[in-house]
Amino acid sequence: MKNTKKLVRTITLTDRAPVKIVDDEWSIIAGDSDHDGQVESQANHIWWIKVRQHADGRRIVYGRLGEGCGGAHIGWHGWAGGYLIRGIQDPRASTGVMMPDDDGTIDAIHQIAEGIEHPEMAARVIADLPAEAI
Repeated sequence: MKNTKKLVRTITLTDRAPVKIVDDEWSIIAGDSDHDGQVESQANHIWWIKVRQHADGRRIVYGRLGEGCGGAHIGWHGWAGGYLIRGIQDPRASTGVMMPDDDGTIDAIHQIAEGIEHPEMAARVIADLPAEAI
């Protein structure tokens, strides 16, 4: 018998309750990570931002400043947060077709980059977003 159990992930959001998603339904479309020091396995701090997208146009932008394998000083606390970005009406479609909100996504990326105290990461995540056909 085939195991059909789906991986469910809980994502911490900013100023609202966390959300649970089915991993297979929310593709990672952009992201970046960084660490202090020369070797990631010895880093004291890690930073990352991810952007996931659902088929209905919603996106989740989330990130974390966390303790690396090298450890942080006693009493240090990281940060985690994220935003659920609703899809918007596609102006080219005649009825109810939703598309991702790119402006809302970019604003959320900047907010998460500030939250994780790594503002320069925003440009790298934005550059990793799917290209717009013009």
